[in-house]
Amino acid sequence: MVANRSGIFGTNTEPPSPEPSFNGKVILWICILVSLLLMSWLTSIFSIPNEPGFSDSLLQQDHWLVSLFVLAVGMVIVMFASAVLGSSLRPDAPVFCTALACGVISWRGGTMQFTLFAAGGPGVFFSLAFEAVLLFAVLAACWQFLAEARDRTGTASPAESPIVETGDESSPDESTLDEKLLATFTHAAAMMALMILLCRDDAKNQVLASVGISSAVGAAIAMQFVKVRSSFWLWIGPLAVALFGYLFTAFHAEGWQTGVLHGPLAALARPLPLDYLCMGPAGAIFGYWLSSTGTNQEELPDAEAAPSN
Repeated sequence: MVANRSGIFGTNTEPPSPEPSFNGKVILWICILVSLLLMSWLTSIFSIPNEPGFSDSLLQQDHWLVSLFVLAVGMVIVMFASAVLGSSLRPDAPVFCTALACGVISWRGGTMQFTLFAAGGPGVFFSLAFEAVLLFAVLAACWQFLAEARDRTGTASPAESPIVETGDESSPDESTLDEKLLATFTHAAAMMALMILLCRDDAKNQVLASVGISSAVGAAIAMQFVKVRSSFWLWIGPLAVALFGYLFTAFHAEGWQTGVLHGPLAALARPLPLDYLCMGPAGAIFGYWLSSTGTNQEELPDAEAAPSN
């Protein structure tokens, strides 16, 4: 008999269960704590952002190339550290921990109002859109690099390489590209609707909570319509929301002169790229874990799971 693989946080040899084990929860919390401490240590050494409490955009820092490089290195270190500490957790647990760790930088910075004060006009939203693409690209590259490293050491599961298709017919991911993109679109659409309702101000705590809750609920909604096997197609949804919000506001900016955005879609432009980076993927993965279909990512087909005579 071939045993089914893990549930939410179990190892790859345990049968799936509706609830994560106590040990799994403890290990996850340890990974989160270590990730936060590592990122806090790195960003405090290199003073990112340069002036805590003010502009949180990395491209507006005095040495923005250094800030981006330190953040990228920090994400790699945090992801591999959480992967080593949480080797028995889900393959996307390191992404969850890394995204939350980036919240340390977001919390040290200010709100969108300070970013607009430091800008010369609504064209800053093009810069923010570009920054969001860079940050999500680094996160995706780190996960792909981790998946390839696990593959070389023989510890990877078939669902760990969501970006580069291997063409392996034994892979459990049977979703087509159209279905994966539909999941991303559904998540982004649901997240946009919730963001408009929740993000009524650019206060940091409200922005982070709005992005995280909207992303988690949006992921759970998307999983009810499309059963994707990899959370990658969900945690890139916040990037789509950020791009749409920034680009729309760049052409229809209202209130940027005073630093207080208003308008029908202003809620989508109030979070900064780092806000979307930390709470967007973390919320999406959390919603994916909690969804009834998301817990079955590692399950083998029924035919393979059936006992053989």
